[in-house]
Amino acid sequence: MENRLQQLYERLGLNKENGLFFIDEAHLWISRFPYRVSRILKEVIKPDAFFCLYSEDTFGEVNDHPRPFNRSFILFFDNPDSEKEKLIHKQVINFGLAQAIFINRNDTLDLFHGNDFSISDIKRLKKLSDSQIGNFSFINQIRGNVFKTLGEKQNTIDKFLLKNITDARRILVAKDGLNLLPKAANRLVGRLLFISYLIDRDVTFNDQDYITGKNKIERKNTFRNLITNKDQLYNFFGYLTNKYNGDMFPLIEKDREIVIYKEEDYITTKHLEVLSHLFNCSSFFAGGKKFNANYTVQKSLFDLYDFEIIPVELISSIYENFIGNIEENENLNLSKQKDIKAYYTPSYLVDYVLSQTVTPFLESKTKIDTDCKVMNYLAAELTRYQNKDNC
Repeated sequence: MENRLQQLYERLGLNKENGLFFIDEAHLWISRFPYRVSRILKEVIKPDAFFCLYSEDTFGEVNDHPRPFNRSFILFFDNPDSEKEKLIHKQVINFGLAQAIFINRNDTLDLFHGNDFSISDIKRLKKLSDSQIGNFSFINQIRGNVFKTLGEKQNTIDKFLLKNITDARRILVAKDGLNLLPKAANRLVGRLLFISYLIDRDVTFNDQDYITGKNKIERKNTFRNLITNKDQLYNFFGYLTNKYNGDMFPLIEKDREIVIYKEEDYITTKHLEVLSHLFNCSSFFAGGKKFNANYTVQKSLFDLYDFEIIPVELISSIYENFIGNIEENENLNLSKQKDIKAYYTPSYLVDYVLSQTVTPFLESKTKIDTDCKVMNYLAAELTRYQNKDNC
């Protein structure tokens, strides 16, 4: 007897010929999608099956260079336990590419919007009615009717993250805020974001006692508690710099071996408290309240963000937009009215550039010149290229 999901595929007209893929047949689809998408589907979200509208123009031939696409997915899950289901909602929200998900249980089949969630319940997708199931049929996919059902994306995770960072940074640097040197604010925020990324990617920090824990949840908690302890926090920053020989967010600047800038000297407890509230979703960042009566901020969603799934290109673009303006970095007279915006290159455009330029170049060369301003693209491509044999 067919199970409920198999009956659903038939009802919607979905099959292997038009874009239905099964997680246990990864060898048939792993190279059809960008590496970042395939990795998340196969190793993180792990749906039992998924649908992505098939066309020759979308996928092209099966090889190491999938044709670029800007498509969305329908994800199908069969009898997940309660803990898995909680994870599904959070992971799909961070994925940002699902138009809908179906969750089959022993007695119910539920349909959820793939990228819309309530701010009051940020860890759960919006439930759709049973009457809308037919709207996701193959016929409605090719006719473009799904967009009419779902409407324009509203609560996308990238917009929330950019707004959270912009709100915190504006408070830090504005002259009627905390009047911090923008260069110091930029590097501090960027460094904390990067550490969050490493923790969510399950990177462990050896030979130190500042960030500890048996799993990434415990490590994330100790990291968040560390933010308000200035001495220990900067000791940990020093550890990272020495351990990885990194200069992405330099702590000091020298001129002929003379220290002319030391970030730690500019940072106060008040600065760290703002960032602690941001990362801990506490105080005025807990409910989108005002800071010092002057700044209305968006509710922090750092309890929702999962940097194992959020594209690394977004983080590097935040860094580029905040750090790259040299004139602004030295400006001590920024006002709260200043239009501080951040933009990033959508991942599907990154995929397009990679498939047409960088990927063929890397495979034809054994040595590359990295002195260029395309680190977003290189970050994504080098990750895929390095791991393609492990797919």
